[in-house]
Amino acid sequence: MKPTETPFLGIAYSLRSQSLADQRLINLYPEIVEGKSGSAAVGAFYGCPGLDLVTTVGSGPIRGMLAQEGNLYVVSGNEAVSLNTSYSATNLGTLATGSGPVSMINNTTQQAIFDGVGGYCYSGGTFAPIALPFSNPGVAGYMDGFGLVNEVGTFNLWQSNLNDLTTWDALNFTTEDGTADNVVSLIEFHNQFALLKEGHFCFFINAGLNGFVFQRLAGVYGEVGCSAPYSLCEIDETMLWLGQSSHGGNTVYAMKGYQEDRISTHAIEFAMDGYATVSDAIAFTYSQEGHKFYVLTFPTAGATWVLDLTATKRMGVPAWHERASFAAGEFGRYAANCFAYFNGALLVGDYASGNIYSLDLGSFTDNGAQRKWLRSWRATNKNMYDALRFNFLEMAYQSGTNVPDGTNPQVVLRYSDDSFKWSADLIGAAGKTGEYANTLRWNRLGMTRRGMNFDRVFELSSTDPYMVALFGAVVG
Repeated sequence: MKPTETPFLGIAYSLRSQSLADQRLINLYPEIVEGKSGSAAVGAFYGCPGLDLVTTVGSGPIRGMLAQEGNLYVVSGNEAVSLNTSYSATNLGTLATGSGPVSMINNTTQQAIFDGVGGYCYSGGTFAPIALPFSNPGVAGYMDGFGLVNEVGTFNLWQSNLNDLTTWDALNFTTEDGTADNVVSLIEFHNQFALLKEGHFCFFINAGLNGFVFQRLAGVYGEVGCSAPYSLCEIDETMLWLGQSSHGGNTVYAMKGYQEDRISTHAIEFAMDGYATVSDAIAFTYSQEGHKFYVLTFPTAGATWVLDLTATKRMGVPAWHERASFAAGEFGRYAANCFAYFNGALLVGDYASGNIYSLDLGSFTDNGAQRKWLRSWRATNKNMYDALRFNFLEMAYQSGTNVPDGTNPQVVLRYSDDSFKWSADLIGAAGKTGEYANTLRWNRLGMTRRGMNFDRVFELSSTDPYMVALFGAVVG
């Protein structure tokens, strides 16, 4: 076999038939060169940001965070806490619940929290329950001085008084009964409220009406709904959520304007179909070094899928990867549970403790714990009937920089010819500090069997802390 570049760069894409597609991408994301050619073939995989501990708030979990005017408002377990820019904590009060996501909104002087059971507001230095004229508040939003929240399991939308999140009048509500399905979630989007139901979506605008001021926008009523209320996010003028229609199936959608587009892949949808529960999915968005990320976590399944909207635009396909923790030799649920941009840092809260971390591309551990990255990919672009001998695999990568002193990071290669039985681990040294011309090459990798109708799958991984920049691979 003559030296050939393998299709190393790409996305996470593993299908029901692993022989057809078995491309995993864990704790790595693609960076595409913004060259004049516009080619998506020139790029690299970088390691996802590590988690640096910033502070610990209560016993956790960190259920929600909201940044406002020099303060970070945090819900940790059943505690509501305010942090200043020095991360000194002030306890504000307690909630009736101690777990599950919360919805947090604010105006210029008040912060309100809804936990699925009740509402709470910090106003004028006092934290107190809100006397809601309804039960089971869902997802809240804020626009034009008004708070808006749906009543779970109904068609109802409720509105606060103007500039007062503590007061919700019993007459200030509407019933969204354009279709016979319940309201699930909502979000402020382009100075309108996007309203997602179980199988449809619509938009509400501020029409200046008496009492309930909002009115449904005529002529816009989509036939896609929402599967998980806390999966709804927006970034870069794009709204994203885990959705469904009356025809079934779970799909991730993106919306610009009033038209939904499928942004998940067959591989993501196959994975979701294997989860016992998807209605508990939660999501957040953030931006780092020009990349716009949508982070979608399935708590029951312990899985996190991340869409890179920037790479998606450059590559022309939805650029998904996985994020995961690593302990006792196994991948586990990614620690990040919620997000806030505060004090110049990208902060995430831990789903299992009171820890708040910063997302740091210069950090190679998760709060000091070992991390593992992994990439698996097919050796060739097409199925091969004839047997192939693999004399070597050589990686193109950056070596010798951002390597901890006194360490020699190792990279593990495995391969399979059927995606089920794997070779023994083959170890290669990634290079010590200053070894800028180090070579990662494995020789004598055997051959496939004639008539298998699919080819070799390689898997590359490492648990050592160093800067990861992988450019491509050549086989021969």
